[in-house]
Amino acid sequence: MILATIKNLFDIDDVGKRWGVRILFLLTVIVNCAVRFNPYADTNFDELFSWAEQVQAASENNVIDIRLSAIPLTDGNIIFVLTALAAIFITLMASFLYSGLYIKAFRENRTKLKAFGDPIKGSKLAGRMAILTLHCLVIAIPFIFFFGSFTLLVVIALPFLFVMPSAYLSGDFTLFSSFPNMINRTKGYYLDRWRGILLISSAYLIIDFLISLVATFFTTAYIILHTALGCWIMMSFARYAAQSYCRMMVGRKWRKMNLPGLIFREEPEDYEDTDNLNEDAGKDE
Repeated sequence: MILATIKNLFDIDDVGKRWGVRILFLLTVIVNCAVRFNPYADTNFDELFSWAEQVQAASENNVIDIRLSAIPLTDGNIIFVLTALAAIFITLMASFLYSGLYIKAFRENRTKLKAFGDPIKGSKLAGRMAILTLHCLVIAIPFIFFFGSFTLLVVIALPFLFVMPSAYLSGDFTLFSSFPNMINRTKGYYLDRWRGILLISSAYLIIDFLISLVATFFTTAYIILHTALGCWIMMSFARYAAQSYCRMMVGRKWRKMNLPGLIFREEPEDYEDTDNLNEDAGKDE
C-alpha cells in the first residue's frame, strides 16, 4: 500500500491522455535549463557578496552610504536574475495548470458523482489561470519582502495555502472565497496534508543527493537532471494538492483513495450522503 501511494504521488503523467502533461513537463524543463545554459547570463555573484559584507561592516560603524549605482551587478547578473525569476514563475504556473487539469480529469472520470460538480470548461479554466497569474504577480514582491517576518505563520498555514489554487481552478469557488473554504474543509486533513508534503520533500532531498554524486564528473548532466527533478517535484506537489482537494470535497461519500490514479473507492449504494459538497461554491470568478 505504501509503495502504491508513493507511485501515485509521483506518477505525474497519469492524467487524461498523458501527452498533454508530458509536453507541459518538457516545456518547464526546457525553460529552466535555458536559464542555466544562457550564454548571456552570469552566475558569478562574488563581487556582490563581497560588497554586501562591506556594507554590513560599515553599517555596524554607522557609516553607511548606499547608492544603487555602486551595487556591483553586471548585465549578465541582471539577465540571470530576471530569467531565473521568470522560469520559477512559469514553473509555478505550470503546476497550477496541472492541478486544474487533474481535477477536470477526475470529474470527467467520475460522471456518476453528481454532487461533486461538473468538469470545468477549458475556456473557464484558462480564464481562471489568467486571474491566478495576475494575483501571484501582485503578491509576489510583498511576499518575498515579508516572508522572513512571518515564516512561522506561513508554515502553519501551508496545508491551507497548498490546496487553495486547486480549489479556485476547480471552478467551485471564487478566488477570495477559496482560502476560507479550504480552512474549513481541511479540518481532519491537516496532518495528512503535512505527511504528503514531507514525503514529497524527503524524496526530493534523497534523489537530489544521489544526483549530486555525478556533479563532479558530469556537470552538464547534473544540471539537466537537477532541473528535471525540480520540475517533476513541483508537479508532484501539484498532483498531491489536486488529489487532496478531490478527497476533501467528496467527503464521507468515499472511504479512501483506491490508488493509483483517479479512481476512488465508492461507498455502498444505499449510503445517504449528508455533505453539502457545493456549499459556498462560487458561480463567477
